[in-house]
Amino acid sequence: MTVPAAIHVPLAEHARDRHPGAEEDVHFTRHLARTVIEALSAPGDVVLDPFAGFGTALEVAHEL
Repeated sequence: MTVPAAIHVPLAEHARDRHPGAEEDVHFTRHLARTVIEALSAPGDVVLDPFAGFGTALEVAHEL
């Protein structure tokens, strides 16, 4: 399991996935979370997100 050397996230996607309550423009997009989770875990694994923030990674992990 390896993470790609680069993950391209278009600016429009980054803006679209911004949480409405965010005061800063720092967040994971759903695509980025999905790419990392799929690369580093297998179906049925537990995904730990110690910096849950807005919960994007947790939502994507649950969907997967």
